Amino acid sequence: MADHDPAAAEERAAFEAWATGRDLTPAQMGDGYASPYVQNDWEVWQARAALAAPKAEAPEWATCESRGPWVRNSLRDQAKDLRRREVAVRHAYTKDYMRVPCEYVAEAYAEAAAAIERRLAIAAPPAHQGATR
Repeated sequence: MADHDPAAAEERAAFEAWATGRDLTPAQMGDGYASPYVQNDWEVWQARAALAAPKAEAPEWATCESRGPWVRNSLRDQAKDLRRREVAVRHAYTKDYMRVPCEYVAEAYAEAAAAIERRLAIAAPPAHQGATR
């Protein structure tokens, strides 16, 4: 897995150091990782990295009648999916030895959902003043 972008390579190295420090084995396989658990953590890690610094103001396309709704609907669907996954993982295991890892993964889903929800709030259409129905 060669990351040609130095920032992407740095992000992957940070993830692999994090994973190794938690007794996970980040063995690479193709463009991903051999372990589905490590692969899932990598995908959450990437989402967190991509959404860590949302823009402060709405992009120009947010007011477009076709692009704005598509983006908002896509973000809303992803946030809902992550929130569903968060709840499912929190209730997946009740035994003590798996409870803590499940909570950890659930928190990662929650953080990723919160980042998407922040983006969704930024891309919200401007309120129409004086509009009546």
